[in-house]
Amino acid sequence: MKFIVINANKNSGKTHTLNFLILKLSNEGYSIVYSDKRIAEFKTDKEIEKFCCEDKITDFKIKDKTVRIITFGDSQQLMESAFDKSKNIDLYVCVSRSKGATCDYIKKQATGNTIIWHKKWKVTTSSNNNKNLGEIQKRVNQLQAEELYTEILEIL
Repeated sequence: MKFIVINANKNSGKTHTLNFLILKLSNEGYSIVYSDKRIAEFKTDKEIEKFCCEDKITDFKIKDKTVRIITFGDSQQLMESAFDKSKNIDLYVCVSRSKGATCDYIKKQATGNTIIWHKKWKVTTSSNNNKNLGEIQKRVNQLQAEELYTEILEIL
């Protein structure tokens, strides 16, 4: 079992990034074997944005392996519900805060296994005058999701 973990402070775009990854895997035709939320073809940016704000658990079948994507990582209790010991998960892709209970929980779950830690990519500015900062951060989230997609295919 392997783990890819994006860690960062709250409200940094971790959930958005993994939801973009879910959309990428779905659009590339990988089979969804479980999802606690409906995944559809979205017709508008507003529909995509709503989808990307929601926490979810989604399992994909990739190269005969099961990959579980967990988009929430701010609560240890939620994380515990997502780590299902009854399923044969080959790779967990999840998020956590930079430190604290969720980070410690993931380390405990991964004892004896590989964890690949990623810092969340983020855009900042020296002033609050940039009206496009949200759109720039959205694109950065999409780029990080693309990088995670490539990494998943390489390590499976």
